Amino acid sequence: MRSKKKQVKKLAAHGLSISSFIRMTLSSVAKDGFPKYWEILNIETMVSIEEAVDDMDNPKLKYASSFEELESMLNE
Repeated sequence: MRSKKKQVKKLAAHGLSISSFIRMTLSSVAKDGFPKYWEILNIETMVSIEEAVDDMDNPKLKYASSFEELESMLNE
């Protein structure tokens, strides 16, 4: 819920409500298509992202707390 309050505040600073922002975005997409920075991910990328998210919950997964530690792990 905190996130929604933050979004409302940021949009309000530009004179927009959530519904006006959504309406504006949908109109823009209808007129010009998706912006280039809104990359549509392919299935392989989505599967990789889901695997990475699942791995984050693995307590046996090694992690590094510094660049040197990461470099050492990668060189093993």
